[in-house]
Amino acid sequence: MQAMKERGSKMEKNYILGLDIGISSVGWGLLELDANNNPYKIIDVGSRIFTPGEVEKTGDSRAKERREKRGARRISRRREFRLDRVRNLLYENGYLKGNINSNIVSVKNEELSIIFDNMINNYYKEKNSNPYILKVEALDRKLTNDELSIILVHYAKKRGYKSNREEASDNDSGKVLSAIKENEKIMKENNYRTISEMYIKDEKFKNKIKNSPGDYKISVTNEMYLKEINKVLDSQIKFGLITDDFKNQYLEIYNSRRSYAKGPGGNSPYGGDLIERMTGKCNFDGNPRAPKRAFSSEIYVALTKLVNLKYKVNDGEYIKLSEKEIKNIIEKAKDKKIITYKDLAKELDGNIEFKDLSLSKKEYGKVIEELKKKLNINKEESINISSLNSNDRELFNTLYNEKLLSKTLIELKGYHTLKDSLTKGYSKEIWEEYKNNIDFLDEIALYCTNYKVNEDILNKIKESKNIDNIFEDIHFVELLPNFKDHLMLSTDLIKKLIPLMLEGNTYDTAMKLLGYDHANLFSKTEKKDLLVPIYVDDTITNQRVIRSLTQTRKVINSIIKKYGTPKIINIETARELAKSRKERNDITKNNLEKQAENEKIKNYLVELGLFPDINKISSNDLLKYKLWKEQNEFCGYSMKKISIEDLFGNNIVQIDHILPYSRTYNDNYLNKTLVYTKENQEKGNRTPYEWFGKTQKWDEYEAYINNLAISQKKKDNYLLKKLDFDTEREMRDQNLNDTKYISKELSSLIKAYLNVEKVNMYPGAITSKLRARWGLNRLTHSYISKTYRLPEDMKKDINKDRDNHLHHAMDALVIASITQSLQQKITLYEKFSRYIDGLTKKTIENLNIENGKEILGEYYDDTTGEIKDINIIEYIKKQLEEEHIYYNKHNISRLDFPLPYETFDKEAKLRVYEQDLNTLKWNLKSYSTYTKQDLEKIHTLVPSIAKTKVSGKMHEETYYGIKEIGKDEDKKIYKTLRTPIEKVKRKDLENIPDRLGGSKDIYESLVEWFGDYEVGEEVLKANGNKYPVSKSDKEHKEIKKLKLYSEYKNTGHMINKSNVEKGGIYKIDVFKSKNEEDDKLYFAAYDILEIKKINTLREKNMVDDNFNIKLDYGQGKNNKIVPYTDIVNNYNLYCTLNKNDLIKITTKDGKESIAYVVGCSSGMLEVKSKLGDGYDIIVNEYNENNIFSKQRAQYQITVSTIKEIKKLSISVLGEISGV
Repeated sequence: MQAMKERGSKMEKNYILGLDIGISSVGWGLLELDANNNPYKIIDVGSRIFTPGEVEKTGDSRAKERREKRGARRISRRREFRLDRVRNLLYENGYLKGNINSNIVSVKNEELSIIFDNMINNYYKEKNSNPYILKVEALDRKLTNDELSIILVHYAKKRGYKSNREEASDNDSGKVLSAIKENEKIMKENNYRTISEMYIKDEKFKNKIKNSPGDYKISVTNEMYLKEINKVLDSQIKFGLITDDFKNQYLEIYNSRRSYAKGPGGNSPYGGDLIERMTGKCNFDGNPRAPKRAFSSEIYVALTKLVNLKYKVNDGEYIKLSEKEIKNIIEKAKDKKIITYKDLAKELDGNIEFKDLSLSKKEYGKVIEELKKKLNINKEESINISSLNSNDRELFNTLYNEKLLSKTLIELKGYHTLKDSLTKGYSKEIWEEYKNNIDFLDEIALYCTNYKVNEDILNKIKESKNIDNIFEDIHFVELLPNFKDHLMLSTDLIKKLIPLMLEGNTYDTAMKLLGYDHANLFSKTEKKDLLVPIYVDDTITNQRVIRSLTQTRKVINSIIKKYGTPKIINIETARELAKSRKERNDITKNNLEKQAENEKIKNYLVELGLFPDINKISSNDLLKYKLWKEQNEFCGYSMKKISIEDLFGNNIVQIDHILPYSRTYNDNYLNKTLVYTKENQEKGNRTPYEWFGKTQKWDEYEAYINNLAISQKKKDNYLLKKLDFDTEREMRDQNLNDTKYISKELSSLIKAYLNVEKVNMYPGAITSKLRARWGLNRLTHSYISKTYRLPEDMKKDINKDRDNHLHHAMDALVIASITQSLQQKITLYEKFSRYIDGLTKKTIENLNIENGKEILGEYYDDTTGEIKDINIIEYIKKQLEEEHIYYNKHNISRLDFPLPYETFDKEAKLRVYEQDLNTLKWNLKSYSTYTKQDLEKIHTLVPSIAKTKVSGKMHEETYYGIKEIGKDEDKKIYKTLRTPIEKVKRKDLENIPDRLGGSKDIYESLVEWFGDYEVGEEVLKANGNKYPVSKSDKEHKEIKKLKLYSEYKNTGHMINKSNVEKGGIYKIDVFKSKNEEDDKLYFAAYDILEIKKINTLREKNMVDDNFNIKLDYGQGKNNKIVPYTDIVNNYNLYCTLNKNDLIKITTKDGKESIAYVVGCSSGMLEVKSKLGDGYDIIVNEYNENNIFSKQRAQYQITVSTIKEIKKLSISVLGEISGV
């Protein structure tokens, strides 16, 4: 065994690290390596849990939520700044009267705001008017100073809709534009002089001149507002109230807009050129990334596809496109918007078949839909392709091939969009002049991508040296498209790649010719002892990915600090990691559909009497059945009929890899077929074509495969004619290596900054296969099962074995176990198992060199690059010696699937799932690899949960009014909220104040309107959007909002005389009274607003008698509101709990549990289980003294029952101290 080296307090080992990286977890496992770099023992294992970098309800990035809130604050701030400027203008010109006592800008603005508010309140007390009426009157009479001030401030609040190029695809923007067109039509048809006159006089705006959520009926453009303002101000100039100079000053303020591309001014961290900051840099040359729709970018993307495309003519071999063919198709793409595979096939001239071209499930469905239509088959009726007659089958093949060849090969979408803009804005001749000017087209595309306001684009065009003056036209800019997204490379680098790729070079070859190592972005960086922060690479912007990789870095660094640098790191990243919530939901939906389909098949097989119950049906049995049906119940090689009785419980048929697994490592469903065992053994380690050769049987076989209703990719596997060494190596690389972008990025970072010999990225399919073959699926911890097997009643739930956090650690151990040695073992297993499985004991004992000499196994040795042979006799002898061949009661042999080392599967189950420390140590004692020192350091696996950063909204967004009803002893305080009727629930009607008195008519009208419906939105839909009307209202005004009352319980925060609910709880202070007779624990739960307030008071040593804290010492009324100063004076701090702190709780009746803190409300402390499923904190065989008696959705403890709370420390690696 490899000796262990000690350096300081760190015990350095020669080990391999496995990482399973998910959207909210990192599983990790360490396997110690011997002198030959083969694993022989588990050093440590664990899992790290964290909240994903997204908003829980929507799945949006947290950065998006912050950005939108920040944007809203910025708009509000700029609006207030504009109003301050207007009020100052009115004051300085004598129209707004009042006394100003300060020259400090902020104080002066506040004083002017108060002066204006007082003036407008006094004005409306005397006159029944509003700003819209005054605006109309301003066209025909001279206004007073107060009236002028009122309308000019009101104009500055609402400036109308101004197009943002990015809003074209926004649903709400579509509604706004529709409302604007309607209002323009109303003005024209009724000859209204201004929009205010339309608002005042038109029936449409009779009840309300205000937009509602989802309703934009008063929407008008900024240009419409400007026309009105000019008319009003010109009229007041004519009446002698204002001057031309005043008008110009006002319009300058009104029209002032900070560029969309610029952040806030001053010293804001968000200031400066936002576009420059937000555009990522190319990792290779450091220049800004190229716009996706730039001409050069689209040519590059098209070339990437063309240089890798393979096709064959008739039955020839697959070949690549020639340099001439590539250039021709690129030229055609400039003339035609979309180039399909059919276009390319015409260009190549012949019976062309493209490699790996297939239809998606949706596209295939369209073909079936079209076939049913032509055959007059009902849409709902199912259709069996294999049972069609020859004519109908020919029709299906024709439709299938037409759909296949109609798929898009390449398209220069941005190029043709710009062509339309230039042709429409100027002429075809102008387009012809500029269509090959790559710098011009790239620059226009850059501005259309980066800038969202027409004026910004126009300014950039004016500044440009590459764009002629004729394009400095706002009307041309308005015709330009709105582009999105960037590529990972810069425009400069792309322009260097294009000539090389036009010669037929692939991307990686072209990069090498330019001197770049695309596979290792950070090869020239200085090596570090620990992994650097993830933000060194600004190409990673997905917040989910950043969050996962940041936590991964913490795990890696913690492991290095304890065990030294790993020799090898194996990583698997979840396919969902970089996917949106919608994409992940689609994956879940698809999985549930598959589960439902599997249950249906199981029930059918039980009905046929093939199995006693569904629990006896394995996943392998399901796969056999599905392949059997897919192959029309025939053997995939001999084409002989297979009866359903022959599928199960015998060795008559087997599942085989069409292209040998030992040569391709392809374990995909598309590479599996159901065949007779005899056929499988005869085919051996060959492809079907290598076995059949160019014979009549091959022709029959080819016809049979082509008639199957399977994907083109699977047909390609069946009919592949050439599987040479280079193709084998290419397939092995594809199937063994994870090619996701984020996987490559992480791999590059680790290689660059750590002294690790090798970093391997494995796809989930590999680890999934190994887990299944080693019996490591459907496991659970020892609280549920002593054998770690999931009980039968739990197996019905597809996710039950994944409820706890331990499975991430198991996945990591499996990933860590994948070594070159294991791959070689599996290669030989796949080669020989078909011959060994099913033999009798006597046959195996009588095997000799003569009858076994022709069966040779081959595998590719990555370390030497050589092909190595092994004889089956030698292989069988070795397996017998190592007891890897066993016999059933009938003396029929079976070959064990290879393990990384002899005890791996049993050891992995123990280390991950055993939760009793004594049991764990007792079992590990029997392993010769564990020393006494090892056993002393062993601990049960406890997932560590990352602490939650105190950030987010200060409080909930909804502001409630406060209203007192009654007097003296009868006085009650209520929270009020004006609620849109569509959001009102029928039960809310009981919260209408005085519903049996003064509000009786409204109450009864609404009860009648609701009828049997529960929510207002449902009633509106049923009634054709007719709102309720009060019976007693003579004007029959619609009730669109309802003020709802609820009891005010003195919770939340008072802000500007309004009440808001608390935000998320991040911190809990637990106090004890200084009065020794009071032994209660008092819990104060804080949101961010309270945390900041307390910190401010402490830092500045301030006192605020109006700042109150709610102290809970039990449920119900067992709480009190106490000024924070009283808490400081009369209570001692017992402990402070933060979200995700690990604590040990002891109750007054002597029960205790260790759990993570969630929050505290209504006198209940909420915690969550360490394991994630609750079994470790409920009463069980190991701990009958746990606090909770059974599983529940939330684990809450009444604070009055708690005797003691002790904070524990848990490391990133799950080591607990303080118990």
